[in-house]
Amino acid sequence: KDPAAARWNNTKRGLPKSDPFRFSPIKAEAIRVATHLLIDEAFRQSCWSTDFISKTCQQERNCYSKPFGGLKVIFVGDDGQGQPILKGNDREELRQWDYEDPYDFRSARCLEDLEDKGVSMIQHDLSKVFRQTEGYDSMVLSRFRTGTETEADLDYLNTRVVSHVPSGVTVITPRLYKVAQHNDLGIERLRGEPITFTAKKKGCFVKWEEKRLPFPTELTLKP
Repeated sequence: KDPAAARWNNTKRGLPKSDPFRFSPIKAEAIRVATHLLIDEAFRQSCWSTDFISKTCQQERNCYSKPFGGLKVIFVGDDGQGQPILKGNDREELRQWDYEDPYDFRSARCLEDLEDKGVSMIQHDLSKVFRQTEGYDSMVLSRFRTGTETEADLDYLNTRVVSHVPSGVTVITPRLYKVAQHNDLGIERLRGEPITFTAKKKGCFVKWEEKRLPFPTELTLKP
């Protein structure tokens, strides 16, 4: 069968749990028939959550001799990316779980002694840059990513600071509400009649899942 997608939200915070998570029958079946598991933004995932996912897969697949219940796991991420921001006493409490590095998934206990478990881990480093096509810009951003930036890099970035956003540029913001504000202003300037599209939901949704949808259930656009 084709690999089934089993996803966990890596933005959810919280402290380690001792028991694996129980999925609905449909999701549990997806894990049982899957052959591969893709974990994106792996370097923003803590050790305990990696172990938690592994234990849950072992339970649903009834295979406890190998990590993730024997699934082939693809970890995707940037090893120079910043670690997640923890709230309250989470940081100190996570340290009590005696991980070598609580914020590096590679230190998870399920990934220890892989050879003894008949499992291997292969690392592939990608070299082609897709987002920054300008050579010098790419090198500057890479140095900031790895903490090796220079005064010349700072001076170069400061030459790009503007007091007003020029028209016609692509606006990037880490906040969704800012994206919505920018889009709403652009739509208001258009002369066409607004057209509203209503989403169709299939399957089961609980209230907290609806709040995390990538788009609102109603989307108004103009031609």
